[in-house]
Amino acid sequence: MGTGRYKKISRIYVIVIVLLVVMAIVITAIQGTTRGIVRFSPVENMMFDGIFLVLLTMGAVIVGSILGGYLLAPLFLFAQKNTVGRKMVYGIQESSRPEMFKKAYMKSFFPALLALNFSLMVSDNVALQELLLEPGSSGSAMASIMLISALFPLMGAIGMGMFSPVWFLQDAGIVYSNKEKVKGTSEPTEIRSVGGWYLYILKGYAGIAVIVSFYTFLSEIINAGETDNVLFLIMWPIMPFMLAFLYIPGIIALDMTYEKRKQFTIKAAEKLGITQKVEPLTF
Repeated sequence: MGTGRYKKISRIYVIVIVLLVVMAIVITAIQGTTRGIVRFSPVENMMFDGIFLVLLTMGAVIVGSILGGYLLAPLFLFAQKNTVGRKMVYGIQESSRPEMFKKAYMKSFFPALLALNFSLMVSDNVALQELLLEPGSSGSAMASIMLISALFPLMGAIGMGMFSPVWFLQDAGIVYSNKEKVKGTSEPTEIRSVGGWYLYILKGYAGIAVIVSFYTFLSEIINAGETDNVLFLIMWPIMPFMLAFLYIPGIIALDMTYEKRKQFTIKAAEKLGITQKVEPLTF
Protein backbone atom coordinates (compact mmCIF):
# COMPACT_ATOMS: atom_id res chain seq x y z
CA MET A 1 0.00 0.00 0.00
CA GLY A 2 3.03 2.25 -0.17
CA THR A 3 2.83 3.34 -3.80
CA GLY A 4 1.57 6.76 -4.79
CA ARG A 5 -1.66 5.25 -6.03
CA TYR A 6 -2.56 4.23 -2.47
CA LYS A 7 -0.79 7.00 -0.56
CA LYS A 8 -3.94 8.62 0.84
CA ILE A 9 -5.57 5.44 2.10
CA SER A 10 -2.21 4.20 3.46
CA ARG A 11 -1.87 7.29 5.60
CA ILE A 12 -5.39 6.84 6.96
CA TYR A 13 -4.66 3.25 7.92
CA VAL A 14 -1.40 4.15 9.67
CA ILE A 15 -3.21 6.83 11.69
CA VAL A 16 -6.03 4.43 12.65
CA ILE A 17 -3.67 1.66 13.75
CA VAL A 18 -1.52 4.08 15.78
CA LEU A 19 -4.63 5.47 17.49
CA LEU A 20 -5.85 1.94 18.30
CA VAL A 21 -2.50 1.00 19.85
CA VAL A 22 -2.31 4.21 21.88
CA MET A 23 -5.90 3.75 23.06
CA ALA A 24 -5.19 0.16 24.11
CA ILE A 25 -2.10 1.20 26.07
CA VAL A 26 -3.90 4.06 27.82
CA ILE A 27 -6.99 2.03 28.73
CA THR A 28 -4.85 -0.87 29.95
CA ALA A 29 -2.76 1.52 32.06
CA ILE A 30 -5.92 2.94 33.64
CA GLN A 31 -7.90 -0.26 34.12
CA GLY A 32 -5.06 -2.70 34.50
CA THR A 33 -4.96 -6.14 32.87
CA THR A 34 -8.38 -7.29 31.75
CA ARG A 35 -9.55 -10.72 30.66
CA GLY A 36 -9.09 -11.40 26.97
CA ILE A 37 -11.77 -11.98 24.36
CA VAL A 38 -10.55 -14.91 22.27
CA ARG A 39 -8.53 -18.03 22.97
CA PHE A 40 -6.33 -17.67 19.87
CA SER A 41 -4.94 -14.23 20.76
CA PRO A 42 -1.24 -14.17 21.76
CA VAL A 43 -1.98 -11.73 24.64
CA GLU A 44 -4.69 -12.18 27.26
CA ASN A 45 -5.96 -8.60 27.29
CA MET A 46 -9.27 -7.32 25.98
CA MET A 47 -7.95 -4.16 24.31
CA PHE A 48 -5.05 -5.91 22.62
CA ASP A 49 -7.36 -8.72 21.57
CA GLY A 50 -9.42 -6.07 19.80
CA ILE A 51 -6.36 -4.75 17.95
CA PHE A 52 -5.29 -8.29 17.15
CA LEU A 53 -8.70 -9.06 15.60
CA VAL A 54 -8.59 -5.84 13.56
CA LEU A 55 -5.15 -6.67 12.12
CA LEU A 56 -6.13 -10.30 11.55
CA THR A 57 -9.27 -9.19 9.72
CA MET A 58 -7.29 -6.89 7.44
CA GLY A 59 -4.97 -9.77 6.53
CA ALA A 60 -7.81 -12.25 6.13
CA VAL A 61 -9.73 -10.10 3.65
CA ILE A 62 -6.64 -9.87 1.45
CA VAL A 63 -6.34 -13.66 1.39
CA GLY A 64 -10.08 -14.05 0.81
CA SER A 65 -10.10 -11.53 -2.02
CA ILE A 66 -7.33 -13.18 -3.99
CA LEU A 67 -7.99 -16.82 -3.18
CA GLY A 68 -11.76 -16.53 -3.55
CA GLY A 69 -11.46 -14.91 -6.95
CA TYR A 70 -9.05 -17.46 -8.37
CA LEU A 71 -11.03 -20.40 -7.03
CA LEU A 72 -14.57 -19.20 -7.73
CA ALA A 73 -14.43 -16.94 -10.81
CA PRO A 74 -14.22 -19.89 -13.27
CA LEU A 75 -16.92 -21.72 -11.30
CA PHE A 76 -19.21 -18.68 -11.31
CA LEU A 77 -18.79 -18.29 -15.06
CA PHE A 78 -19.38 -22.00 -15.71
CA ALA A 79 -22.52 -22.03 -13.55
CA GLN A 80 -24.02 -18.92 -15.14
CA LYS A 81 -23.23 -20.04 -18.68
CA ASN A 82 -24.80 -23.46 -18.15
CA THR A 83 -27.96 -22.25 -16.45
CA VAL A 84 -29.43 -18.86 -17.36
CA GLY A 85 -26.92 -18.45 -20.17
CA ARG A 86 -27.63 -21.62 -22.14
CA LYS A 87 -29.25 -19.66 -24.98
CA MET A 88 -27.02 -16.61 -24.66
CA VAL A 89 -24.03 -15.48 -26.70
CA TYR A 90 -20.87 -14.70 -24.72
CA GLY A 91 -17.94 -12.45 -25.48
CA ILE A 92 -14.98 -10.60 -24.02
CA GLN A 93 -15.05 -6.82 -23.92
CA GLU A 94 -11.78 -4.91 -23.66
CA SER A 95 -11.28 -3.21 -20.30
CA SER A 96 -8.47 -1.45 -18.45
CA ARG A 97 -7.68 -0.49 -14.89
CA PRO A 98 -9.01 2.97 -13.95
CA GLU A 99 -6.34 5.65 -13.78
CA MET A 100 -7.29 6.56 -10.21
CA PHE A 101 -7.95 4.29 -7.26
CA LYS A 102 -11.33 5.33 -5.88
CA LYS A 103 -14.67 4.07 -4.52
CA ALA A 104 -12.84 1.40 -2.52
CA TYR A 105 -15.05 1.98 0.51
CA MET A 106 -18.27 1.64 -1.47
CA LYS A 107 -16.93 -1.53 -3.04
CA SER A 108 -16.14 -3.10 0.33
CA PHE A 109 -19.45 -2.20 1.96
CA PHE A 110 -21.58 -5.09 0.69
CA PRO A 111 -18.97 -7.77 1.43
CA ALA A 112 -18.96 -6.32 4.96
CA LEU A 113 -22.74 -6.67 5.15
CA LEU A 114 -22.52 -10.27 3.94
CA ALA A 115 -19.84 -11.12 6.49
CA LEU A 116 -21.79 -9.46 9.29
CA ASN A 117 -24.88 -11.44 8.32
CA PHE A 118 -22.97 -14.73 8.44
CA SER A 119 -21.57 -13.78 11.87
CA LEU A 120 -25.01 -12.89 13.20
CA MET A 121 -26.44 -16.19 11.99
CA VAL A 122 -24.11 -18.21 14.25
CA SER A 123 -23.59 -15.70 17.07
CA ASP A 124 -25.67 -17.72 19.57
CA ASN A 125 -23.91 -21.01 18.85
CA VAL A 126 -22.64 -22.12 22.26
CA ALA A 127 -20.22 -24.66 20.80
CA LEU A 128 -18.48 -21.93 18.77
CA GLN A 129 -18.46 -19.64 21.79
CA GLU A 130 -16.74 -22.30 23.88
CA LEU A 131 -14.26 -23.03 21.09
CA LEU A 132 -13.23 -19.44 20.32
CA LEU A 133 -13.90 -17.35 23.42
CA GLU A 134 -12.09 -17.26 26.73
CA PRO A 135 -13.46 -19.75 29.32
CA GLY A 136 -16.59 -18.68 31.16
CA SER A 137 -17.90 -16.43 28.38
CA SER A 138 -20.37 -18.72 26.62
CA GLY A 139 -24.13 -18.75 26.90
CA SER A 140 -24.83 -15.05 27.41
CA ALA A 141 -25.95 -12.23 25.15
CA MET A 142 -22.57 -10.57 25.62
CA ALA A 143 -20.92 -13.81 24.52
CA SER A 144 -22.83 -13.54 21.24
CA ILE A 145 -21.40 -10.05 20.72
CA MET A 146 -17.90 -11.30 21.52
CA LEU A 147 -18.29 -14.24 19.14
CA ILE A 148 -19.24 -11.89 16.31
CA SER A 149 -15.99 -10.02 16.94
CA ALA A 150 -14.02 -13.26 17.07
CA LEU A 151 -15.47 -14.31 13.72
CA PHE A 152 -14.59 -11.06 11.93
CA PRO A 153 -11.39 -12.45 10.31
CA LEU A 154 -12.97 -15.67 9.05
CA MET A 155 -16.21 -14.08 7.90
CA GLY A 156 -14.29 -11.22 6.34
CA ALA A 157 -12.34 -13.68 4.22
CA ILE A 158 -15.58 -15.44 3.24
CA GLY A 159 -17.43 -12.19 2.48
CA MET A 160 -14.66 -10.88 0.25
CA GLY A 161 -14.16 -14.35 -1.20
CA MET A 162 -17.80 -14.36 -2.36
CA PHE A 163 -17.60 -10.96 -4.01
CA SER A 164 -14.12 -11.12 -5.53
CA PRO A 165 -15.11 -13.57 -8.34
CA VAL A 166 -17.66 -10.96 -9.40
CA TRP A 167 -14.92 -8.35 -9.76
CA PHE A 168 -12.67 -10.88 -11.53
CA LEU A 169 -15.39 -11.35 -14.16
CA GLN A 170 -16.14 -7.63 -14.43
CA ASP A 171 -12.49 -6.63 -14.79
CA ALA A 172 -11.98 -9.28 -17.46
CA GLY A 173 -14.91 -7.83 -19.44
CA ILE A 174 -16.90 -11.07 -19.70
CA VAL A 175 -20.33 -10.19 -21.12
CA TYR A 176 -23.30 -12.00 -22.62
CA SER A 177 -26.14 -11.12 -24.96
CA ASN A 178 -29.63 -12.47 -25.61
CA LYS A 179 -29.43 -11.72 -29.34
CA GLU A 180 -29.89 -15.36 -30.35
CA LYS A 181 -32.68 -15.88 -27.85
CA VAL A 182 -34.72 -12.89 -29.08
CA LYS A 183 -34.05 -13.45 -32.79
CA GLY A 184 -37.34 -13.28 -34.67
CA THR A 185 -39.14 -11.59 -31.78
CA SER A 186 -39.90 -7.98 -30.89
CA GLU A 187 -37.79 -8.15 -27.72
CA PRO A 188 -34.74 -5.85 -27.65
CA THR A 189 -31.22 -7.19 -27.71
CA GLU A 190 -29.47 -6.74 -24.36
CA ILE A 191 -25.83 -6.94 -23.33
CA ARG A 192 -24.98 -7.63 -19.70
CA SER A 193 -21.88 -8.22 -17.66
CA VAL A 194 -21.64 -11.70 -16.12
CA GLY A 195 -20.07 -10.17 -13.05
CA GLY A 196 -22.83 -7.57 -12.87
CA TRP A 197 -25.45 -10.33 -12.91
CA TYR A 198 -23.88 -11.94 -9.84
CA LEU A 199 -23.32 -8.57 -8.18
CA TYR A 200 -27.03 -7.79 -8.36
CA ILE A 201 -27.86 -11.09 -6.64
CA LEU A 202 -25.18 -10.84 -3.95
CA LYS A 203 -25.96 -7.22 -3.09
CA GLY A 204 -29.64 -8.02 -2.81
CA TYR A 205 -29.03 -10.96 -0.52
CA ALA A 206 -26.47 -9.16 1.65
CA GLY A 207 -28.65 -6.09 2.05
CA ILE A 208 -31.88 -7.92 2.91
CA ALA A 209 -30.40 -10.78 4.94
CA VAL A 210 -28.34 -8.55 7.22
CA ILE A 211 -31.43 -6.46 8.08
CA VAL A 212 -33.31 -9.59 9.15
CA SER A 213 -30.36 -10.99 11.11
CA PHE A 214 -29.58 -7.60 12.64
CA TYR A 215 -33.18 -7.11 13.81
CA THR A 216 -33.35 -10.63 15.28
CA PHE A 217 -30.05 -10.25 17.10
CA LEU A 218 -30.90 -6.79 18.44
CA SER A 219 -34.22 -8.10 19.76
CA GLU A 220 -32.39 -10.84 21.65
CA ILE A 221 -29.96 -8.34 23.15
CA ILE A 222 -32.80 -6.06 24.27
CA ASN A 223 -34.70 -8.97 25.79
CA ALA A 224 -31.54 -10.01 27.62
CA GLY A 225 -31.16 -6.52 29.09
CA GLU A 226 -27.71 -5.93 27.58
CA THR A 227 -28.47 -2.49 26.14
CA ASP A 228 -27.05 -0.75 29.22
CA ASN A 229 -23.59 -1.49 27.82
CA VAL A 230 -22.40 1.91 26.56
CA LEU A 231 -19.82 0.45 24.20
CA PHE A 232 -22.47 -1.71 22.59
CA LEU A 233 -24.84 1.24 22.10
CA ILE A 234 -22.10 3.30 20.47
CA MET A 235 -20.37 0.68 18.35
CA TRP A 236 -23.14 -1.63 17.17
CA PRO A 237 -25.06 0.77 14.86
CA ILE A 238 -21.85 1.68 13.00
CA MET A 239 -20.45 -1.86 12.84
CA PRO A 240 -21.10 -2.38 9.09
CA PHE A 241 -19.32 0.88 8.28
CA MET A 242 -16.35 -0.04 10.45
CA LEU A 243 -16.05 -3.44 8.82
CA ALA A 244 -16.19 -1.92 5.35
CA PHE A 245 -13.20 0.22 6.29
CA LEU A 246 -11.26 -2.86 7.43
CA TYR A 247 -11.99 -4.59 4.11
CA ILE A 248 -10.32 -1.92 1.97
CA PRO A 249 -6.93 -3.74 1.99
CA GLY A 250 -8.67 -6.53 0.08
CA ILE A 251 -9.83 -4.04 -2.53
CA ILE A 252 -6.28 -2.69 -2.80
CA ALA A 253 -4.91 -6.21 -3.26
CA LEU A 254 -7.35 -6.78 -6.11
CA ASP A 255 -6.39 -3.47 -7.70
CA MET A 256 -2.69 -4.30 -7.49
CA THR A 257 -3.22 -7.66 -9.22
CA TYR A 258 -5.58 -6.30 -11.89
CA GLU A 259 -3.70 -7.47 -15.00
CA LYS A 260 -2.87 -10.94 -13.67
CA ARG A 261 -6.47 -11.49 -12.56
CA LYS A 262 -7.78 -10.24 -15.88
CA GLN A 263 -5.59 -12.62 -17.92
CA PHE A 264 -6.45 -15.55 -15.66
CA THR A 265 -10.18 -14.95 -16.05
CA ILE A 266 -9.95 -14.50 -19.82
CA LYS A 267 -8.10 -17.82 -20.11
CA ALA A 268 -10.78 -19.49 -18.00
CA ALA A 269 -13.44 -18.01 -20.28
CA GLU A 270 -11.63 -19.24 -23.40
CA LYS A 271 -11.62 -22.77 -21.98
CA LEU A 272 -15.41 -22.51 -21.87
CA GLY A 273 -15.52 -21.47 -25.52
CA ILE A 274 -15.83 -17.73 -24.89
CA THR A 275 -13.41 -16.22 -27.37
CA GLN A 276 -15.37 -13.59 -29.32
CA LYS A 277 -13.98 -10.08 -28.84
CA VAL A 278 -16.68 -7.49 -28.25
CA GLU A 279 -16.51 -3.75 -28.84
CA PRO A 280 -18.13 -1.57 -26.18
CA LEU A 281 -21.88 -1.08 -26.80
CA THR A 282 -21.81 -3.58 -29.68
CA PHE A 283 -21.95 -7.34 -30.01
